[in-house]
Amino acid sequence: MQTRLLTKPVPYTFVRGGYYYFTRRVPVDLRHHYKYPRIVQGLRTSSPKEAKLSAKIEAAKLDAYWTQMRLAKSEVLGLSLISSGVDAPAPMAQPKDVGKFKSHTHIWNGPLGCAEDTANSRNYTSCIPSI
Repeated sequence: MQTRLLTKPVPYTFVRGGYYYFTRRVPVDLRHHYKYPRIVQGLRTSSPKEAKLSAKIEAAKLDAYWTQMRLAKSEVLGLSLISSGVDAPAPMAQPKDVGKFKSHTHIWNGPLGCAEDTANSRNYTSCIPSI
């Protein structure tokens, strides 16, 4: 018996009601910043081509945001050697300044036990990570 690897035609997505949704699991090392372990955002399209492009863009935004979060908590070597009279590079943006789309991020009301937003007819709740 041979095992085949199944690949999705549009990565990081699923279809519900004919529309594509972006979905990503929050990395384990960053879960303490989020209320739920999965991020879901409606892509507002039923076109696989548009969904693929949008999903790639959103995945890149999340990866950049998560990288900033990881860098913000890491120590920079040689930081104590920088004198105040020398033109030092501007400080990096904090994670709260990155990820402009997070206000549009939602959590899927699926088997993970996420609560449903009763004020909204859709099956998702808003999720903004607490940093």
